[in-house]
Amino acid sequence: MTHFFGQHAFLPPDGISGRTDRITNVPAVFVRGRLDIASPLGVVWRLAQQLPLATLQVVEDEGHGGADLTDQLLIQATDRFAQ
Repeated sequence: MTHFFGQHAFLPPDGISGRTDRITNVPAVFVRGRLDIASPLGVVWRLAQQLPLATLQVVEDEGHGGADLTDQLLIQATDRFAQ
């Protein structure tokens, strides 16, 4: 896994961000802990800025693991998509 992530998942620098035009019509919800050092907030913030139907919910006191609030936000998002 370390090698995989160290190689940026074997994608070019814009491998994901350079192709967001393909999914601008897809709603998305990103839930991220502000204290998550494994997945820095700036990365998902920039991605959410490129997607007009995306929302970013930041859980202030959360890191990478799921807390009750994070779990609730994810359940709410999937419930909205199911409707």
